[in-house]
Amino acid sequence: MWMAAGVLAEQSESAAGSIPWWQVVSWASGASAAVETISVVQHLRSPAGLPGYYTNTKFWIARAFVIGCAGGLAVAFHAPDPLLAIHVGAATPGILSLMSPPDH
Repeated sequence: MWMAAGVLAEQSESAAGSIPWWQVVSWASGASAAVETISVVQHLRSPAGLPGYYTNTKFWIARAFVIGCAGGLAVAFHAPDPLLAIHVGAATPGILSLMSPPDH
C-alpha cells in the first residue's frame, strides 16, 4: 500500500510541474475558504446580518468538506502552478453545486 501512495505522490508532483501536490492542495483549499470568507463579509455588511445557517455545525462540516474537495480537485486537474490551483479552488463550490441535484 505504501508503494501505491509513493507512486501517486510521484505522479502528482511530476504532473503538477513546478509545485508539489501539497502546495496545489494548499492554494486550492485556501481559495475555496476565501470564497466563504467573502460571503460572510457580504452578509455582515447587509442590514439582515448573518443567516442562521452560519451558526449550524453541520454547515461548517459540509463547508470543510468542500474545502477539502477543492484541494483534491486541483490535484486531479494536475494544476501546474499556484494560479491555476487558486482558480480551481475558487470554482469548486460552483462546480459541486452544479453537480448536485436541484432542490424541489
